[in-house]
Amino acid sequence: MSLPTFKTSRLILRPLVREDIPDVHALTRQRAVARTMHFHAHEDIEQTALYLQPFLEGAAAGRDFPFAILPGEGGPLIGVFILKRESACIPRCDMTIFLSPDHWGMGLCTEVLRTMIPYAFETLGLQSLQAYVVGENTGSRRALARCGFHIDRVLQFDDCPDGLYVYRLERPENCPNKTNCG
Repeated sequence: MSLPTFKTSRLILRPLVREDIPDVHALTRQRAVARTMHFHAHEDIEQTALYLQPFLEGAAAGRDFPFAILPGEGGPLIGVFILKRESACIPRCDMTIFLSPDHWGMGLCTEVLRTMIPYAFETLGLQSLQAYVVGENTGSRRALARCGFHIDRVLQFDDCPDGLYVYRLERPENCPNKTNCG
């Protein structure tokens, strides 16, 4: 399955490709991004390539759906959005989204979600989405809540003092025309 390209009022979401690894590394090496993603900052580009490889392979197999986030007016990659399927037998995907800190606080995460939730439910036929968010990442937590996600549970880890929140969104009953994102 080839992935589509989406255009919003301010963004372009296109399939993530191997050639994006250097631009993704520019994000994942930043401590601020790594802290919000509950991973260690990537010290070299090979670490980023290893992180992305399963998603790129999953996209080729039709299992995962990784997208590069770019400014609508053009320019370099400013973020990543990934839907990753736990199992072909389970109609649920985990979501990952991260943006350059230069683009935080602008409502872009909400804009991405409002575009990708209908794709997940209407096109991919998923029944639910879930996202893991570190407690201190209040911007992402607000964006998820704005789009209808609820807190399913909070996991505790020694290196995550505010908890790791698991957010979930179930497919709307009257899908495909309603997304719970408003």
